Order: sequence, then C-alpha cells, then structure tokens
Amino acid sequence: GYPSAIINRTREWSENTSELDQALRAWAPLGLAINSTVSGSDITGTVRVKFNVTTDKSMKIVIALVENGLVYPQTNYYAPTYGSDPISNFVHNGVLRKTATDLFGDPINVAAQVKDNILDIPFTMTLSGSTATGTFTAIPANSAIIAYVVDGSAQELGTYNVQYAPLGTNKDFD
Repeated sequence: GYPSAIINRTREWSENTSELDQALRAWAPLGLAINSTVSGSDITGTVRVKFNVTTDKSMKIVIALVENGLVYPQTNYYAPTYGSDPISNFVHNGVLRKTATDLFGDPINVAAQVKDNILDIPFTMTLSGSTATGTFTAIPANSAIIAYVVDGSAQELGTYNVQYAPLGTNKDFD
C-alpha cells in the first residue's frame, strides 16, 4: 500500500517534521553501545546496554545486520503522476539482512535493569544468509549493526533506544 513510517514502533508519522524532532529529543531510559569486528565472513561483537534508571519494565533487545546500497526495482505508488512503476535501479539502504537475536527481541533480565548497570550482550553471525528469493552475502563496507531495546510487554509500547554502528567499528554510548 501507501508508503508510511512508524515512529517509535507505536504510531504512524503524519509527515510533520516537528513530530520527528520531538521523538528524537525524548529522554532515553538506557543507552546503547556497539562494538563489532569482521573476520572473513564472520561477525562478532558486543552490544552494551547502560541503564539510566532502575526499572522492572519488560524489555527486549534486538541486534540486526543491515546493508546499504542494494540496487533493485522499487514499486512506485505515485505513478504515473510522479514517474513510472516500477522505479528501476532504486538504491535501497538499511535493508534488514538478519538478526543475531529473535526478530522481535530477546528478553533482558529485569535484575540487570538497575541504574548505572552495564549489561554486555555478545553476538555472532555471518555475512551470508538466505531470503525467500535466494541467498546473499552482505558487503562489510556497506553494512552495519543496529541494536535497539523495545518494550517486552504484551502492549508493545515502543522503543526505548536505538544505536547504529558500521561493521568493524566501536560506537560508544551517546
């Protein structure tokens, strides 16, 4: 259907930039850091979660490999008013390749959710995998790790924080 974006996994974006600014200024109850290395086709790393508060809220962490610069056709829902359908040679960025955790997140032990505590979560994965249409091998220079902590309750109340780091880098808390 119609292209849309979801803010904080909870509501559809109204295309008002002030709504994005407000979401980006929101205080995060935790920080995230990512360190990863690539050796051959193997990725190893650690995601660090530092809690800014003590909480007993149910939380889950997702660690994902994404790739940029993939060139494929893209459906154009605005055609023919704005171009043709499909758009050939469209460059796709932030394409989810695989996760080191469950797609919907691995639970974070509530005992670790204590102010100033740092929880280290090691991960491993490979650059290759398969999709419904075939196999892939991600290009390390075009790839990154995204880590995010989400609400783990049945209400799925959104995302607490997100961090992005190109493969082979160390991204500290910010």
